[in-house]
Parts: sequence; structure tokens; C-alpha cells
Amino acid sequence: MAQITAGLMSDTDDGTGPKLVFAVFHLVEMIEGLQERYMADFDANASKVEEPSAGRT
Repeated sequence: MAQITAGLMSDTDDGTGPKLVFAVFHLVEMIEGLQERYMADFDANASKVEEPSAGRT
């Protein structure tokens, strides 16, 4: 993500509109937030899955 941000700031220096950079920056924040929520839900659900007992087939 840091690499993307650095690239966006470089694009701003090259003439890309600051509103576009602002929008993309916040899009990245939203995606990171969704990823964190997904991983938290995945971890919570993974801990609920019971492993089969050794005696069962």
C-alpha cells in the first residue's frame, strides 16, 4: 500500500488532479478496512470448526 501511495503522490507531482489522488487514497483505506474485517471473520469462523476426532472415519 505504501508503494501505491508513493506512486499516487508522484502522479500528483506530474499533474494528476489532487481530487483523484484523494479518492484513490480513500478507496485504498476502504479496501484495507474490508480486508481486515474479512480476515477477522475468517479467523473467528475457523476457530469454530471442529476437527474430526481420531476414532471417527
